[in-house]
Amino acid sequence: MNKKLNKKVNNATNFKREFVSWTAEMDDEFIRVMLLEKEKGNRIGGTFTSQAYANMVEELNRTLKLNLSRKNLQNRLRTIKEHFALCYDVFRGTTLSGFSWNPVSELIEAEGEVWKALIKANPEASIWKTKTISNYDDLYELFSKDKETGIDDIEITTATPPSQIKPKKTKKKKVEEESEFVSKIMGSFECVADAMKECTKAIVGSRPQVYSGAEVYAELKRIGFE
Repeated sequence: MNKKLNKKVNNATNFKREFVSWTAEMDDEFIRVMLLEKEKGNRIGGTFTSQAYANMVEELNRTLKLNLSRKNLQNRLRTIKEHFALCYDVFRGTTLSGFSWNPVSELIEAEGEVWKALIKANPEASIWKTKTISNYDDLYELFSKDKETGIDDIEITTATPPSQIKPKKTKKKKVEEESEFVSKIMGSFECVADAMKECTKAIVGSRPQVYSGAEVYAELKRIGFE
């Protein structure tokens, strides 16, 4: 009976840990620690390492006095990136002429005529006249390259720099390398065989030749001796 009760309690605890209601303060803190881990080199190729997640969980639970799990952070990160992507796609980051992000109002701002031209070309952009987006500059630093390369943040467990990661060999390349290796071995065998032949010739040539009486007689007759 106690086992069943404990199981129910554990399931309820896990459910609570998986579904977290995030506040603006929690998002601000999460973005702060993400930037910190990136500066440490724990975000490689657009993805946070397992060590980065461990560090962020520990730091957020300490500062926010919560009991967040790595899964909580991964789920929230996905939501934050999706929200950022919607804004980024409309304004091409911050490069769209006439638009800029105001850190005080947390709005994308522009002159009325500029907004009018954009909304005419893309009616869906109108929501961003009044829709705020927090920490846009920090999010741009974290995720703008991901948007350019199409990378989706997936946890990785290695901290090996990209320059040291060896690309996987294709099947064709592997077969070619194996054929080259076999050719080198066969070539080495042929060299050894040739060397053995030369040694055999040298040994045979160094032995004194013994002639029979008939051979001596035939040779003398050939050169004209009686």
